[in-house]
Amino acid sequence: MTRKWWNKLKMEYIFWFARRLPPCNEILPLISQRMDRKLPWRRRVTLLLHNHICIWCKNYARQLLLIRETLQHQEAHPESAPLSESALPLDARDRMKRALGQ
Repeated sequence: MTRKWWNKLKMEYIFWFARRLPPCNEILPLISQRMDRKLPWRRRVTLLLHNHICIWCKNYARQLLLIRETLQHQEAHPESAPLSESALPLDARDRMKRALGQ
């Protein structure tokens, strides 16, 4: 009984916050901006609260950070680039060029 009551309280808390916070389509640009520069404190708090209740935006931020770190690593170590022109056979590259040309 206590667990059921606790889960209901948690859901009410999430819905209460969700109604007062901006929607995901307004939060996504903030996630990207936060990686480039420091946001004003109100935006940081809004982003933190939204990420607290929204698993999709939290995952988006993780994926964006992973992409950013991967690209930074690739820029720092270009010799360890996973794909180069020699990674694909010549006939595969020709097929791709023909397919893109159509």
